[in-house]
This record gives sequence, structure tokens and C-alpha cells, in this order.
Amino acid sequence: MKRFLFLGAALIAALPLAQPMTARAQTTPPPVPSTPTTTATGNADQSASNVPPLTEPEVVVTATRIPEPADDSASSVTVVTRQQIDENQYQNVAQALEQVPGVEVETSGTPGQLDTLIIRGATTNENLILVDGKRLPADLAGGFDLTDMTLDNVERIEVVRGPLSGVQGGSAMGGVINIITQDGKGLEKPEYSVSLEAGSYSTIHDVVTARGAQGAFDWSVAVSSLDTQNQRANNDYDLQNYTGNMGWQISKELRFTLATTHRVSTAQNPAQTVNSSGYINDPSSWSQIELWTVIPELEWKTTDWWTQTLSYERSQYRIAAHTSLESLMDDEGDTQRTQIDENRFDYDNIFKVTDQLTLTAGSEFSDEKTWQADDGDPFTDIFGDPPVAASNYNNNQTNTSGYLGADWQPVKGWKIDPSFRTDHYSDFGTFANWRFATSYRVAGPQTLFHSSYGTATTPPSEQNYLSFGGFQVPNFNLKPEQSKGFDFGVEQPLWNGKVTLGSTYFQNNISDLIVDNQATSQPYNVNQARTQGVENTATWHPLDQLDIGLGYTYTDAEDLSNHRLLSLRPRNVYTFSVTERPIPGVSVAWSGSALNGVEETDPTSASFAYIHEPGYFTSRVAVTWQARKYLQVFGRIENVFNDKYEEVAGYPALDQGFYGGVKFTF
Repeated sequence: MKRFLFLGAALIAALPLAQPMTARAQTTPPPVPSTPTTTATGNADQSASNVPPLTEPEVVVTATRIPEPADDSASSVTVVTRQQIDENQYQNVAQALEQVPGVEVETSGTPGQLDTLIIRGATTNENLILVDGKRLPADLAGGFDLTDMTLDNVERIEVVRGPLSGVQGGSAMGGVINIITQDGKGLEKPEYSVSLEAGSYSTIHDVVTARGAQGAFDWSVAVSSLDTQNQRANNDYDLQNYTGNMGWQISKELRFTLATTHRVSTAQNPAQTVNSSGYINDPSSWSQIELWTVIPELEWKTTDWWTQTLSYERSQYRIAAHTSLESLMDDEGDTQRTQIDENRFDYDNIFKVTDQLTLTAGSEFSDEKTWQADDGDPFTDIFGDPPVAASNYNNNQTNTSGYLGADWQPVKGWKIDPSFRTDHYSDFGTFANWRFATSYRVAGPQTLFHSSYGTATTPPSEQNYLSFGGFQVPNFNLKPEQSKGFDFGVEQPLWNGKVTLGSTYFQNNISDLIVDNQATSQPYNVNQARTQGVENTATWHPLDQLDIGLGYTYTDAEDLSNHRLLSLRPRNVYTFSVTERPIPGVSVAWSGSALNGVEETDPTSASFAYIHEPGYFTSRVAVTWQARKYLQVFGRIENVFNDKYEEVAGYPALDQGFYGGVKFTF
């Protein structure tokens, strides 16, 4: 209630500031494609004079660790910009990835439930998620769940597809998602915003942001809250999120930044599965997740050609899950708590050798402690230590790595990006990975050819590692997953860049893939698996006020030991997006996706039989109106045609939903 009173007062105070807009055509930002801007898979030649300029970021950093122009990357990179996020009214990172080729996020029904991230057939723990280039602590399953990741303070999202352990380290088999946050550098005056949204299923979502700079200091802060009851019984979800970036330009050569995050979410879980009885609602099943990170960083431009960066990350990831349903090992249900504490040091160097050659080199060290306890109390003291007597699993592991990379343009139009990295895991040994990417843009027709080849390592997760025959002891039989993958693609701009066509073939060969034996709950290594497919994109900008995008991704993800499709990997994914700006200050964005060819285990089957999930189609429409200079009115419809579908068996998606709100900027 206090939150709503505060926001209401802020809105009332802002009303007198809202004056009728004048010269709107001059203040409206230039149009941006409604689909994510794709490099090496669909980025048009922007040199054509009759093509509207794109407000995409000038540089990307994920593929090489070296800042490079977005349309000059040799990798399969897609950038989701802030304007695309705003026009489509995406609510979280998972939604912002909907139109990215080769990427699929499978949600267990409703907001707050588990998200499974698939990139080129690689699942969550085989893909790496970064925030401003920094790793987030992985959960017990080895990945970072996108469920609670908001877009409040996000500037852009960079998605690099293909094995990237040679650049970014372990768990980058399918690709890397780097979420770049906003800062206040260069702003002439501070910017503040307050937004309030309400909608179906008793949803309330509010966001307050502040950005600015004063002398040598700058800041960017966002605070948000989301409350919803969703659709089913015992399905409530609430999320409180804070992110902040503080900067101090100590001197011309020296800059200090402090990035902080604190996030707490609580979700009631509507469905549990009990053998052949089907889905049973457990009215007392819930889970709570807390994450906080503190990252101080010092950047020193040592010389005109040498820049050093040193950072330290302290993070804590806490999960509590409760169920009252009986199981084979527990006849009363329990509360299970998990805590992951991580300390990480990163040291990075960038050497500008010549205008055509840039090198990067550095090292990383992480120390991760994990404990798990059953039948403990919920988070009464959220920062307190666990009771020693309740702990049934406790592990500590470290990772030490070193890397070297280059960004070289030997001749105009030809780009080469080699990289090499070693990682030493205290529990698994030492692994070396490498990557080689190259591209060539043909002068005249501006045809771009690109290709990459690389290796990757994904160590067993804590969850895999400690599950052995149903007991919480290390499974020393498990080996890290190894992969070798390549891609080759071409893109072609046509009609002075108004149309761009792109197609990329990819293949990833995996050895020692870790899968679960559903009958024994014991993970094991599969000798060989393979993922391969094609990513196709098409963008069309017939008018400055109209952008159209189409995409089709085919993925064949197969366990070669039994020639069965890997679970939850859709074989066919179709996407479309249309963004129209009929009059200055108004945008209408319609997007959707359809998929089929998904296979997974049937959770209602006592024998854990495989089932083929039916395909589905879903779409959304978002309308934004800049009614006054400081007032924006917006609304959207989710699941426009009220399709009944399940992305994960047993967890139905929400029916049609209506949402709307206002945003004041001052």
C-alpha cells in the first residue's frame, strides 16, 4: 500500500508538468526495426541515404571482449535495443528474446515459474548469461533462470550464438546473452520516470527510474515491483527489483564504477506431479528466490593504446522451496533451502596495436560455496547463516582461467577474430577451448559472408554432481560436456537496404552430454549428441513508419545413442513482427511466434514415456501514445487470440490478458 501511495503522489506531482506537445515530428526518435537488429544474420547496409538511421548501439562487446561496431562483427550477433523493448512493451528478458533467431525460452506456464533457455539446441546450463560482461551465480542446475530478470535499467541485450567458451569460459556451448545496463554518463540534466501498469489477473506493475550526471559523478537507478495472481489456484507471484550503476570519473584516465543488484521474488506453485495420478494442486507449495550482487570496477586507460580493467564481484543466490506433497523419500513434504555464495575477480587488458589490430588478454578467478538444507525454516533472517545441523550438502569449488583474443582486419571488408582460453576447475580439471570467427563484406552489393568454429566445455552442475542414486553425495562418474561447433551464413541487403535477407547454417557436436535417467533420478553421460539447423531472417522497411520482420529457425537436436530428439527443443520456430508509427507519437507493435516438433517426457506417466507436444501459436499487440511531452499512455494484449497451449507439459500458459498504464518522465 505504501508503494501505491508513493507512486500516486509522484503521478499527481507530475501532472502539472505535462504540457501539449509541439513540433512532434521533430522530437520523435527515428524509426527502428521492430525485430531485433541482427549482425551476421540480417543487418542492412545503413550507408544508403534513403534508409532511416537506426538507433542501435555503436559497439558490441560480447563476441570478442573488444568493443567493435555492431555491423562489423564476424559472429552471429543479435542486438535487442532499448527502443525495441519500449515499443513492444516487453516485461522481462525472456520476452525480449522472443524474436531472436535460434533462441527459444520455454516457460513453465506463468510468470514466476521456471524458464528454460534454448540456444541452437543447447539448454539453460549450456548457455551463459552475463550482465555488463559479468557472470551471474548459477543455480544448482548450473544455469541462471531468466524468470525474474526485468528490463527496468537495461540499455540493450546482446545475443551471440555458437560455442563461445574460447572467449567467455565454461557453460557457453549454445551461446551467450549479455545484458547491458544503462548509465548516466553524458546527460546534460537528470532524467526521472514513474510508470504504473495494471491488468488482467490482478496484475500491478510499477517502475521508478533516475539517471543523471553531476560533475565527475553519474548514476542510473531503477526500482520496480510486480504483483499478480496469475490464473490458477495457488499461482500468485510477486517480485521486487533494484538495480543501480554509480560512476566516478576520477581523472581523464581513471574511472570507478559500482554496480549493485537486489532482487526478491516469491511464487506459489500451482501444480505438482504424482506418478499416474496426474496433476495435484498443492495449496502450500511455494518458492522464494533472492539475489544480490555488488561489483566495484576500476578502469585505467594506462596509455593511448592500453586499457586495464579490474573488477570484484560478490554475489549471493538464495532459493527456498516448500511442498507438502508426499514423495518416496519424504512422507510429509518439506522446505528445501539452497544458498550459493560467490567471490569473483576479473582482470582484463585491451591493447590497441594498430588501427587494424586489437588484442585482449586477461584472467579470472572465482570461489563458489554451495550448501543445501532440507526441513529448515523459511527466510526468517534473509541474510542469516544456515543452521549447521540442517545442512545435508556443502561444497566449495574454484575456477581459475586465462584468455587471449584478437580483433584483426587485414584488409578492408575482411575481419578475423581468433581466441583461446584455459579454465581450471578444482572439481573437474583443466580444459582448453578456442574459437575462430571470420567475415567478409563484398564491396558494391554489400553481401556479407561469415563463419565461426569453436569448442566449449560445460561442467556438471551441482545438481547433477550431488545426485547419485537418490543420495546427496558427489557423483564422480560424471564428466564435463565437450562440444565442437561451427556456423556459416550469408546476408544480402536489397533495394538500397530496404530489404535484408539472411541465412545461417549451424552444427554443434557434443560428447559426454549429461542427461537424466527419469526412472532412477540419476544423471549420466551420453556418448554423442548433435544439434544442427538453419536460422533464416528477413526484414523489410518499405516506409520510415513501417518495419516488418520474419524469421524461421529449424533445429534438429538429437541424442545419437538412441536417435531420439532431445527434450524441449522445438524443431520448427516461426516468428513475425510488424511495427507501425501511423502518426507522430504513436506506435503499434504486433509480434508472434509459432512452433512445433517438441518432444519431452510425460510427467503423468509412471514409465516416464516420451510424448510429442502439440504445436502452438501466440501473439501480442502493444500500443504506445506519447500524449504529452511528459506523459505516455500505453496498453497491450497478451495471447491475442486466446490460444490454449502448454510450453511445458502440465503448466498451461495464461489466457488472453489486457494491460495498460501511464508513464511520467520529467
